[in-house]
Amino acid sequence: MERLYGVHASDRGPVAAALGQVLGHSLHERESSFYGDYWMVRYGDVEVLVIPQVDPMGEAQEPDFTGYSTLIYVGSLEPIGGIAGLATEVGVIELLR
Repeated sequence: MERLYGVHASDRGPVAAALGQVLGHSLHERESSFYGDYWMVRYGDVEVLVIPQVDPMGEAQEPDFTGYSTLIYVGSLEPIGGIAGLATEVGVIELLR
């Protein structure tokens, strides 16, 4: 099960930096044809992705949450403390599901 978080702002760099501080692991910028430019870290069995809401084809990644320009996927069965409600330079990270 993965958890989905969102930020209204589209600038993913400050979101990735804030998450890196909470997680104790820096996120690295990457590029893919599926996500476009995104940020990622994998530590242990947990993968964290910070992606744009709109993919390179112009489609929403999560149509139920189009008010959020940045999405954060955390692949963890257990919630990771400090993510939901985390204030970043561009907005607060909100738990979406």
